[in-house]
Amino acid sequence: MSALQDLAERVEKATGADRELDCRIFASFSPEEWSQADLDYAISAPDRTVNPPRYTASIDAALYLVPEGWTWGAFDNGTAWAWPNEARDLLAGIRSTAATPALALVSAALRARHFLEQQS
Repeated sequence: MSALQDLAERVEKATGADRELDCRIFASFSPEEWSQADLDYAISAPDRTVNPPRYTASIDAALYLVPEGWTWGAFDNGTAWAWPNEARDLLAGIRSTAATPALALVSAALRARHFLEQQS
């Protein structure tokens, strides 16, 4: 299982906004590789010197994870989709379900990015 798939599954199991997941997602898209020590510090730093976007709390922040050229949809029931613009079909997209719309959109976006990695 890829790191993005693993993150998507963890997001789907979350019950609400989660700073640890936000840090892990932020680190996975960082241009520099994070060590485990860096990640542990970011997650637990009492002074919050590392402030990742609140992907798991905000649809606005989660939108930054949706791949360019993809359309998205997030619904109050905790379901979200992401699909390539040329598809224009929910059935051709990637669907995720989670406790909140933001979590579902994060998961769908991570799965979409994994899909694109597999295509290249």
